[in-house]
This record gives sequence, structure tokens and C-alpha cells, in this order.
Amino acid sequence: MSEGGRLLFETRDVARGSAELPADEARDFVALSVKDTGAGIGDAALPRIFEPFFTTKQPGQGTGLGLSTVKSIVCRSGGYVTVKSSPGLGSTFTALLPVATSEPAEAEPPLHSFDLAARSGRLGTLLVCEDDEGVRKLMGDVLAIGSYRILSAPDAQQALALAERAEESIDLLVTDIALPGLDGPSLAHALRARRPALLVLFVSGYADSAALASMAGEEFLPKPFLPAELLKRVRGMLDRRDAPHD
Repeated sequence: MSEGGRLLFETRDVARGSAELPADEARDFVALSVKDTGAGIGDAALPRIFEPFFTTKQPGQGTGLGLSTVKSIVCRSGGYVTVKSSPGLGSTFTALLPVATSEPAEAEPPLHSFDLAARSGRLGTLLVCEDDEGVRKLMGDVLAIGSYRILSAPDAQQALALAERAEESIDLLVTDIALPGLDGPSLAHALRARRPALLVLFVSGYADSAALASMAGEEFLPKPFLPAELLKRVRGMLDRRDAPHD
């Protein structure tokens, strides 16, 4: 809505048997709808808007991962996402999320409660590559709690330059799969050309990333994740590397 408009958020109950749900769906849902009065979406683009990397923006204006990430989050939660849109008439996106039927899981312990003294000596240097500035800073702050030295970069080229200048060894790379320019797997391959023992943890918010990471034989953490999940995953990878082998 580059020239302004209205943005309406709506929540409502959707009971099993509703025409909005598949005929065989036996659960109740809650609907979250977001409606705008913007330009709308054309017929040619509408069937493709949830595809990873599909975008109608000009080069340099976006990666086309936003709606793919939304769909991935909703589907991993057992839900559905739909869209209604016409050129000039705005768009309505609706996320249908299943109603919880059990008590919430126990809260994660505070990050500072983890036994960080279990590892001896220098805890290591981590290279974080993430193009979203807020996410990159959050990951760096969380991992710094584990007493790791953090190097961070917004893209692969700057990550490679940091690694080239680093005097110490880099123990583990945490990188998004989708990056502007050189992607995460290509970054990992380039770094391993000089550091064969480098550990790699891929993070991403779109659905196909898990299969890509698996084919590459790497660890994968889907977005969104709790800060404690990131810290425990990284620490577990380094612990397994340093464990004595027969």
C-alpha cells in the first residue's frame, strides 16, 4: 500500500466441518486473517506467491522468501494458509491454526541457567552469516552467552573476507541457506576448501531447506527457533566433535 490504505486484522473460531477446512479435518481451528486495500495480486502471480524465491519485485528489492516462510511456519503447526486477491481490490491472507488440545509445554530454562562450565578451555569461534540484521544480531547475542567468540556477516562475500582475515581457527559456521549473492551451501563449500574440519549449521525458514541440508550431510535448524534451541544445537555439535573416539 505505497499510497496508504487500510490494514485489517481479524481472528475468529473455525469449527470442524466448516467449508474452509478439508472435508476429512477433525479438529477445530482459529483463523487469523490480514486484509489490505492495496494493489492486489494479478492472476499470473497468484498461484506462485508461496514459492520460495518467487517475487514480482525488481532485483535488489527483495528475495521472495516472506510468504514462503509464512506458509512453512503455518504448515509445520498443522495448519493451512489461503489467499484471496484481485488486482486493484487488495488481498486477504488467512492462516488457519489448530486449537491446542493439551497443556503448554514447560517453558525453556533461562539461557543463563545452562551449564556452560562443562566444556573446558577456549569454547571456540563461530561465524554467523545472516542477511536479516535483527536476526543476525539476535543469533550473535545468544551464542555469545555460551562464551564463544562471534564473527558475523550479512552475506557470503563478507563472511569469506572475515574468515580470510581471522587469525584463529573458525570452529563452526551458522548460516542461512538463502543469502543475497552466494548462497549458504556455496559459502560452506568455499570455507571448507581451506578448513576441511569446519562444522556447519544451516538455518532457514522455507520448507525445502531441510531436504537440501540433508543431501549436503549438514545439520539443519528450521526457523523460527527459540534462542535456547540454537545455543543447545551449536554446543551439541561442538561437544560431539570434541568427544574422545575409540
